[in-house]
This record gives sequence, structure tokens and C-alpha cells, in this order.
Amino acid sequence: MAAGGPDSRAVRLEVDAGAGPDELLRTVGAAARLVAYVLAAVPPDTRGYDPDGPADASGFAAMCCDELLVHGWDAASGLGVELLPAEELAAAVLGRLFPWVPAEPDPWSALLWANGRIVLPGRPKQWRWRWHVAPLAEWGGQPPSPQ
Repeated sequence: MAAGGPDSRAVRLEVDAGAGPDELLRTVGAAARLVAYVLAAVPPDTRGYDPDGPADASGFAAMCCDELLVHGWDAASGLGVELLPAEELAAAVLGRLFPWVPAEPDPWSALLWANGRIVLPGRPKQWRWRWHVAPLAEWGGQPPSPQ
């Protein structure tokens, strides 16, 4: 969003391969604070680039939370540690990015399923998924289709 609008996609971030875990965690925290500052400062009609469409501040906030939660879960799982975020946070991210996904059996499991990380009984494995990042007001009162 700070890069210049929904058509500006030239900004890329790269991680220093030589950075240690402590430095990486500090950098993730700093990046999260920077995103929060930008999102708090942009006017409500500001849109930013995402491959799934122009996103407003709430869409970007949800995408950032999704990235931190899901990739945090990936890392924690690889270390044999359980990551269990607050139910309210998982529900908010799920509802903003995947409004067609029911929060069953719980919002965190549903969010992991929506991101293709786990299989849930009675639901097909998610191989290709996408976020809904358009502003809430542009939904026209109906949740968007996952297609």
C-alpha cells in the first residue's frame, strides 16, 4: 500500500540467508510494526497491489496476519512445537480472507484448512486457494465465491 497503489508491484523483500533465528524474529517484528504503521496512516479509499486484486487496509492487515499465523504454524510444526493463536484472531482472519469458509470445527483449524495446510473431515483437500482481498464494501452484500 505504501508502494503506490494497486498497480505498483515492484517492491520485493529478501531475507539475508546468513541471518540467525534471533535476528530473523526481530526483523519479522519490525516488519509487522511497519505494516501496522502504514495501514493506520492510509486513507480508507487507498488500495494496494495483490495478485488476488486491489486490497484495502483491512485486506492487507488480514493477509499479513494470515502469513504470520500460517507460516508461524509451519515453522512451529517443523520444530515440534504447537502454535495455537487466539480464536478471535483466527476467526477474524478467516472471515476477512475466506468468507465462504465455515469456521468449523474451530476458526484456527478452518484457517489452516483454507490455506491448504490440513485436511478436515468432509472437506476436500485445498490444493489451490486464494484470498478475498477486495474492500468489504465492494462485496455487494454477498460473500464472494472462492472461484
